[in-house]
Amino acid sequence: MRICLMVSNDVITDSRVLRHARSLGRKGHDVIVLGSRSEGTISEERREHFRIIRVRLKAYEKLQSLADGIKERHARSRELRRGAADGVASATSSPSFLRLLFRKSSDIAIFVSQLLDTNLTMSEEARRLDADVYASNNLDVLPAGVIASGRGGNRFLVYDAHELWTDMSAQTLRFRAFFYSLENTLIRKAHAVMTVNEFIALELARRYRIPTPEVVYNCPERFSIPVIPKRGARIIALYHGMLSSDRGLENLVLSSKYLERDVLLLMRGVGEIETRLRDLASHRENCQFEDPVPQDEVIMKAAEADIGIIPYLPTYWNNYLCSPNKLFEYVQAGIPVVASDLPFLRKVILGEDIGLTFDPYDPKDIASTINKVTREQELTRLKQNVRKAAEKWCWEKEEPKLLQIYDRLEKH
Repeated sequence: MRICLMVSNDVITDSRVLRHARSLGRKGHDVIVLGSRSEGTISEERREHFRIIRVRLKAYEKLQSLADGIKERHARSRELRRGAADGVASATSSPSFLRLLFRKSSDIAIFVSQLLDTNLTMSEEARRLDADVYASNNLDVLPAGVIASGRGGNRFLVYDAHELWTDMSAQTLRFRAFFYSLENTLIRKAHAVMTVNEFIALELARRYRIPTPEVVYNCPERFSIPVIPKRGARIIALYHGMLSSDRGLENLVLSSKYLERDVLLLMRGVGEIETRLRDLASHRENCQFEDPVPQDEVIMKAAEADIGIIPYLPTYWNNYLCSPNKLFEYVQAGIPVVASDLPFLRKVILGEDIGLTFDPYDPKDIASTINKVTREQELTRLKQNVRKAAEKWCWEKEEPKLLQIYDRLEKH
């Protein structure tokens, strides 16, 4: 059976899509991952058990380049005005209403053009591939999957919702209403729907009055943890991942003020708020930053730490119901986890007794929780529990669920 997995990104770091592709390919299916071309990637790539094809989004690239050029000119102009004022920001150095309106309008135009370009280009390429099953990974490529699978013949559509996509960020109410309506219409055309945890599955079923989607957790393969020498006398409390808003990272950095003297907070990653986080930590020696590591080294490097941290804020419904990849990565790395008191995180961390939860809005509570978990006796006990949990929360337990979904379609 030929299976085409569609995703809007360049497939480099999408662990869920890559994992699904490997498993389906190992089962004997002809698997093609269809993604978008980015700088530094190639159009076609052969991996073990599957292929990757990347399409170039020409209209989106041109519009993005135009907007970037205009924004760059505005930034240069602003710096010149600041220089003229001898380094003192004047009233004219603040963005004008027209500039703010341009930024908002250009962001919307770029987003809409990317959505249209992605689905039109991908649906055309997907139809050329003539697959038996088209799997849309997230709402932003679901229209392409519907188009490709709905052109006659015995073709099937799988919808894999990695997120509550309509609730991912501060979109305008009109945008959210549009995507809600789009998902409500298109999700019913899928022959199988899956998602990343039971909380999101129940929410999708409630919203759209569909059978509860099947759950395939985003766990990595079982990892054999080597004996890793400690990096020093300090206990390492690790956050790894994107340094972006809505992840509670500002409060996490601020919590370093209240940590025990033997605890080092290590922030491993890059992102839009990195400069702000470094500024917040500038006077604290117990908070350090490191560059991210390649995807295939994430768990190995995490195993060098003593605990892992997930400080996400419940700012949007998607954040509230999330099941971050880093939770399972920490577990496979053999380290206890402290995290925001959110439904799925609470279920796994407290249910498996592998750590504690905290109030992500309170730096003192974050620090207090880290301090409790990192005391020697408690840390030793929790690490023993993590080893047991790693046998349960791994891809070897989830893979049969994925294969069963596609087996049913093949026998249909």
